[in-house]
Amino acid sequence: TDPNDPFTNHNDITLDEPTGDEDDNDYEDITIEINYDLALVKTLADGQAATVGLGDIVTYTITIANQGNVPSANYEVTDQIPAGMSFVSASDNGVESNGVVTWTGLSSLDPGQNQDLSILLRIDDATQSDYRNCAEISKDGAATYGVTDEDSTPDTNTGNDNASGTGTD
Repeated sequence: TDPNDPFTNHNDITLDEPTGDEDDNDYEDITIEINYDLALVKTLADGQAATVGLGDIVTYTITIANQGNVPSANYEVTDQIPAGMSFVSASDNGVESNGVVTWTGLSSLDPGQNQDLSILLRIDDATQSDYRNCAEISKDGAATYGVTDEDSTPDTNTGNDNASGTGTD
C-alpha cells in the first residue's frame, strides 16, 4: 500500500520488479494459532468424606484450568445447589441467589494456570438420598480472541453437557 511501490515477488531480493521500485522495505505475514481452552473439575475438598449425614457441611473444590495457549480473560462459574442442600458460603466472592451460586469477574488465567474455588453446602433433607452437585463455566473470554472453546459451551445450564443430562462430561 502507499507509499510503497507495487511488487512482483517481495521475498526475492535479487529481483527489481517492477524495475526501479523502491526496495528499502518489505513485509512478511504470520498467523497466530489461538487455542482457547478453559476446563473445570469439581471434587470433594481435601479431607471431605463422601458419606455424610443430615446437618453436615460438605465442602467442594472447583478447579478451573487454562489448558489453552492464550490468557483466559475474565470468566464466570455457576454452581447449581441440589434440592435438599443449602448454601453456607463460597470463596472468591461467590454469591448465592435462588439456589445458584455464581462467581463473576474471575481474573484471567495464564496458560497452564489454575484457579481453585470452594463452596460449602449443608445437608438439609436426608430423603433426597444421593446428591449430585454440578458446576459449570458459565461465561468465558474466548470472544476476546474471536474464537470459541472447542470442547466447552459456557452457559448456566449445568445439566446439558452430555446426552443423559447429568452434567458429567
